[in-house]
Amino acid sequence: MGRTDTLRYATTFRLNEAEEYQTLDINGLRFALVDSSATARSGDAVVVRVPVRRIVTLSTTHLGFLARLGAADRVVGVVGAPWVYAPSVRERIASGQIVDVGVTGTPSAEAIAALRPDVVFATAGDGDPAVEALRRLGIPVVPMAEHQEAHPLGRAEWIKAFGAFVGAADTARAVFDTVAARYERLAQTAQTASQKPTVLLGSPYRGTWFMPGGRTFAARQLADAGTAYLWAADTSRANLPLSLETALARAQHADLWLAPGAWGSLADGTAQEPRLALFDALGRGAVYNYDARMSPGGGFDVFETGVVQPDAVLADLIAVAHPALLPNHRLVYFRRLPAR
Repeated sequence: MGRTDTLRYATTFRLNEAEEYQTLDINGLRFALVDSSATARSGDAVVVRVPVRRIVTLSTTHLGFLARLGAADRVVGVVGAPWVYAPSVRERIASGQIVDVGVTGTPSAEAIAALRPDVVFATAGDGDPAVEALRRLGIPVVPMAEHQEAHPLGRAEWIKAFGAFVGAADTARAVFDTVAARYERLAQTAQTASQKPTVLLGSPYRGTWFMPGGRTFAARQLADAGTAYLWAADTSRANLPLSLETALARAQHADLWLAPGAWGSLADGTAQEPRLALFDALGRGAVYNYDARMSPGGGFDVFETGVVQPDAVLADLIAVAHPALLPNHRLVYFRRLPAR
């Protein structure tokens, strides 16, 4: 009999130990992670020979996991190269050691196949035709689903899945345990705050404000930071399409405005939509964006390493909302936006 690797927060995958190999279950799909020198019956599972040496990833988020495991040098192909933040990976892209295989959602199956990858890490639910073409060629495509987790530590725990592929299971467990312990300590500290500042997230895009629902990972992280997210009572796990008028009615007097998107300054916001000046937080300059670490092409590191280390993101949020609780903290991912 095998055993299941106990997961503390993640809900969208399972790791099982069999006698001859390990299996990974993701949303109804099963992968048999078989040692490169072994033979084993895998039933209806997709066989992946491990540890993998040549990796193509269709999400920059995966690079954060691989880098933390010391396996970023195994990446031979990425999508959206300009969005990559990691300097070491950008250097390998510039030197031709890593190939840009297309843009997110429309990668080139031909370019990927030419790289002879041991595995392609895709994004669960993308339904890309290139993914099906690669599967028909016999190339293992694994739909990593970390983005479907509702808890920040659930997303971070996906490092265990990546660790199984690259032969770094022990390192993955150690990294996650360290991150989880710090996150939990910080969350406990935040709950000691006497007041919870109200928070608004995002900004309108082409006339619609896509506000994270109350059951999303963003809402959970704001709760753990000791804030009062103004849509926390909502029960949706998705973004809510709202009009600017609806957002204004609830959040005009919000204490903090976080993650407005592509703004580099407050002036960028009012240039995008003059009515945003009606929000008190913008008038007070209490607007913080997650662009403190950004690639030359505009990729935000909060979506790369920030997924692997949500404790660092949480520390930023607590320092913004309750500076007295973390008086010596220097912001990593967030910064207060200047007027211009």
